[in-house]
This record gives sequence, structure tokens and C-alpha cells, in this order.
Amino acid sequence: MRGPLGAAARETGRRLQLPRGAHCASCTTTDTLALPRGRRPMLCCDCDAALAGSTPIELHHPLGEANDPATISLRLSTHRFFSDRQHDWPDATLTSPRACPKLRRAAALRALADINAYFAQVVVLPKARTLEAQLDAA
Repeated sequence: MRGPLGAAARETGRRLQLPRGAHCASCTTTDTLALPRGRRPMLCCDCDAALAGSTPIELHHPLGEANDPATISLRLSTHRFFSDRQHDWPDATLTSPRACPKLRRAAALRALADINAYFAQVVVLPKARTLEAQLDAA
């Protein structure tokens, strides 16, 4: 299933596989994409990699590998966010049969939308919640 319903179903499935109130014991993230099932103590993929002495960085194809071989380096948890978003792209856009220039441009637009969604989720909305909490506390 694709789109908002597919994303909600994937998120619900991840949440159901984690204990209530699950969070990283080190950085306190509650992002279900970053939290592995069955890890005790619970550490997100970034903190777990750092503890193991391995790199918490992966390469990501922002336009999908079929559209563009270019990669960018992302933290593991960030890469999981963008890869999860790509699950909602139409198959033809992600796989770009016959290297279609129009589908490559569509992939670029979808990648831009995903970057905006990440920025909103990670930067803008948390800042708004902080400001609102400050008003509630006053």
C-alpha cells in the first residue's frame, strides 16, 4: 500500500513491535524508524553504530538509483526516513524504466518534497512545540 495510508500502516506496524514508550537509552529518540526491535538496552541505529565503533553513515540515492547514480551521506536514522518515503513513490518513478527523463524529473520533485517533509518533521514542528510549551508553562 502506498501514500499516506501505506505510511501510516508501516508506522503502526513498527510501533506495535516496540514496547510502549520505547526510546533510545542514549539520545532519547522515539523515532520508530531508528529503533530496532528486541534491543536491550534500546539504542537507536545511530547510537548503536557509534557504540559498536562503526560508522553511523550510509549512502542514499535521493532520486533512486535507477534515476541517478549520485549518492549523499546520511546518518542511518535519516537514511531510513528517506528510504521509507521512497516506498510511497510510484514504482515507475523509482525504477525509471528506460531511463525516462520525465520520470527522473518526477523523482527529483519527489525527493524535494521528502526533504521538505524531513525539515518540517525534524526542525520546524519540534521548534513550534517548544514555543507552545513555553507559553503553556508561563
